[in-house]
Amino acid sequence: NDVTEISSYITAIEKQNNTLKEIAWIQSHKIRAPLAKIMGFVNLLHSDICNDSEKKELLGYLKTSSAELDNVLKEITKISQEGKITIYQPQ
Repeated sequence: NDVTEISSYITAIEKQNNTLKEIAWIQSHKIRAPLAKIMGFVNLLHSDICNDSEKKELLGYLKTSSAELDNVLKEITKISQEGKITIYQPQ
């Protein structure tokens, strides 16, 4: 029995599992921080406790956090593209 093809398949699945674990970690740690900030800034912007200059400052923070979130999403896209595998299809 030639197990080379099956071995390659198992290796590819293990690589994909590692990629998915890395993406899951990024989502639970790197995405949560800027998203929490964005949600807090939006709540403050909708409240009446901020004056116009404070709202302008919050908008700057919102822009920074949005860019941070965008960078993390780009990182996830890159990781997921690098982790593509050829699906094993038995003959």
